[in-house]
Amino acid sequence: MLGNLGRLMDPRPVSKFDFFPVHFDGTNDFLLKTGGFDGAADGSTGLISFWCYPSENDAYIYQDLDGKVSISYAATGQFAFLFSDSAGTASFSMQTVGGYPVENWYHVLAAWNTNFSIGNKVAKIRVNDTSTVAVADPSGPFNINYASGANIRIGGPLSSRYEGCLAQLWFGQNQYLDIDVESNRRKFISAAYKPVYLGESGELPIGVAPILYLNSFPESYGINSGIGGNLDINGTFAHCGEAPPLALPPSGGGDEG
Repeated sequence: MLGNLGRLMDPRPVSKFDFFPVHFDGTNDFLLKTGGFDGAADGSTGLISFWCYPSENDAYIYQDLDGKVSISYAATGQFAFLFSDSAGTASFSMQTVGGYPVENWYHVLAAWNTNFSIGNKVAKIRVNDTSTVAVADPSGPFNINYASGANIRIGGPLSSRYEGCLAQLWFGQNQYLDIDVESNRRKFISAAYKPVYLGESGELPIGVAPILYLNSFPESYGINSGIGGNLDINGTFAHCGEAPPLALPPSGGGDEG
């Protein structure tokens, strides 16, 4: 409902399918959720989808400052995910096999389940609808520490702040879909590699709103249409100046099925 309110208060035209790419300046712009997301609970599964147009690499897109959950665009151009338990003794990471150059639109869709033995955890990443994943799995089954994130930043810390455009950041903690199944991917990206409507609160892909769904105008970008509570805006976000997102079709490598 907060997402609806933010759009209703804005005089610009609104269609059923709203898509709001927002630009991060790489210096001042980030979102902060102090004390972690409302209702967050530890668990083994997760599902995330977002569109991005990075201008620089070596930056965090999502970071729990306790270091238990992070999503980054690495210096090598890889999208990397790191998870650990509340004690910091069990960990699991996955990343794309190759790097992705700056100044292109990418749709990143990932799913995981850490409730499996060493070497057997579920790790799935799709970039522009193509499968690409490498895994480091040194621990036994564990729950990811979603609940105790003291401060969560969208856009990263000053030393590794994200620069570029971001849209439709959808994060379902303790949610899972098998993204190797094409019909599940179509809940987030069309067969023509374009964005799709996720619902006002992001409820359409799995039937309930995720803990985080960001899809609003720059001045109200901290409004979380998911269930985890709003985030504080730091800096001054701007509209993305790049063309409307169209992911690049797969070009060799990976499983396109």
